[in-house]
Amino acid sequence: MSDALLILNAPLPDKKMLRAVAKTVDLVACADGGLRTAVDCGIVPRIVIGDMDSRPKRLPKLPDTVYLCDFDEDRSDFEKSLAWLEEAGFNRVFVSGVRGGRVDHERVNWGIVRAWSRRLELAVVDGGITRLLGPGAYRFPGAPGHPVSLISDSASATLSTKGLRYALKKERILPGSRGLSNICLGKSFTVTVHAGRVWASMADA
Repeated sequence: MSDALLILNAPLPDKKMLRAVAKTVDLVACADGGLRTAVDCGIVPRIVIGDMDSRPKRLPKLPDTVYLCDFDEDRSDFEKSLAWLEEAGFNRVFVSGVRGGRVDHERVNWGIVRAWSRRLELAVVDGGITRLLGPGAYRFPGAPGHPVSLISDSASATLSTKGLRYALKKERILPGSRGLSNICLGKSFTVTVHAGRVWASMADA
C-alpha cells in the first residue's frame, strides 16, 4: 500500500501534525494554493496539482517539485488531486485543509471526502484524524483519555466497539449526538461497522 499526504489551500490548524505525517508517507502533494501551507511548514511537495490560480505569485525554488496544470472547471483542485493520486497507485491519502477556509468550501470538501472514501482510504488530518468507515473491522491507535466520536453517515448504522469507555455491541445509531465524545481507554481501540457508514473522529486530547 502506498501512502500520500495531500495539502489543500486552507489555513492550517496543526503544523506539528502535518510535519509528522509528511515524514511517514511516500509522497506529498499539494492542491494548488496548498503549496503555501507546505512551504510555511518546511515541507517540500513532490507535485502541485490544479489550475494554479491560488499558487504563490513568486514560486519557491523547489527544483524537484512538478507542477501539473489542470484547467477542468467542472472539478475542484481537491478532486483533481485525488484523481491523480488514484491513477498513480496511491491507496491511502492523508488530507489536510478540509476544515479550513470558507464554510461553503468546507461543505464541498466534506462531500468530496464522502464520495471518494469509496475509492480511496482517506484520513482527514485537521485538529485530529477523521475517517469515513464502511462495513468492516478497524483498529486505531489511541491514548487513554483521548476523545473519540462515532457518527452515522447513513440513515442508521450498526456498530460494535472495544477499548472505549461507552462500549457498543451491535447497536444501531442514528445521525446525531449519540456517538459524540466517547473516550479511549488504552493505547488502541477497535470499531466494527456491521451496516451503514460511520464517521470516526479522533480528536486531539
